[in-house]
Amino acid sequence: TVNCPVIGITKTADASPVNTGDTIGFVVTIANSGAGTAANVTVQDPLPAAGGVSWSIDAANSSAGCTITGAIGSQVLTCSFATLAPGASMHVHITSPTTGATGAATLVNVASVTTTNDGGGTATATVTVLAAHIAIAKTADASPVNDGDPIGFVVTATNTGAGTATGVTVNDPLPAAGGVNWSIDAANSSVGCSITGAVGSQVLSCTVASLASGASIHVHVTSATSGTTGAATLVNVASVTTTNDGSGTATATVTVLAAHITITKTADATSVSAGDSIGFSI
Repeated sequence: TVNCPVIGITKTADASPVNTGDTIGFVVTIANSGAGTAANVTVQDPLPAAGGVSWSIDAANSSAGCTITGAIGSQVLTCSFATLAPGASMHVHITSPTTGATGAATLVNVASVTTTNDGGGTATATVTVLAAHIAIAKTADASPVNDGDPIGFVVTATNTGAGTATGVTVNDPLPAAGGVNWSIDAANSSVGCSITGAVGSQVLSCTVASLASGASIHVHVTSATSGTTGAATLVNVASVTTTNDGSGTATATVTVLAAHITITKTADATSVSAGDSIGFSI
């Protein structure tokens, strides 16, 4: 009676799709479902490459006998086992971070197994990485305005990518001028924003843990102007950053036009005789 091994290989992704910045991974499992022992079992897995991807073995959740060799971008997973008994299996879990450099990517991973007494096999798994795309816009409520009119800006940060943007932060050093004191129009603003600093050096900040695909945040800041504002050009530059998709800036300007009132008064005549009319022009 000759007992034959039956070698099989499976490969599964930890999750797919994932967002840029998430950890990705695959589990490779080799199993002998035959009645005989498989000899000289070898796994070969050229690992997929992408920006910011560097593979390592999760040793706590992997069988012994596997290594990763090669430079980042051309890494190869190799596993060697002298024998694999009937009904036995081995597995290896590999993981990698992703970063903003990964962007939108589809990582296809093909692993193969060979033996010296039962041929071999292949298995494929794929991870799709979805990239965020953060954008910022800034608009003035009106420009030009007259000194004494209220002024304002609306800042909007939007994720136009297919993935979730994480660690979204807006920073906006607000422009200063006489009589200008900025505040947030809470009724027309998203939560998560605040203004700090003394009048004249105020800074608007907004922090959002994550911004889903197609989602946006906005904030409306306003201030009064007064006779002390005078003629002024208020240039406002806001920036947005993320932990997984870079940054951006946007600029808007409000021009304040100042009035300048004057008064003159002249007498119709400076010397008149009694009985003559007198007058002034203002």
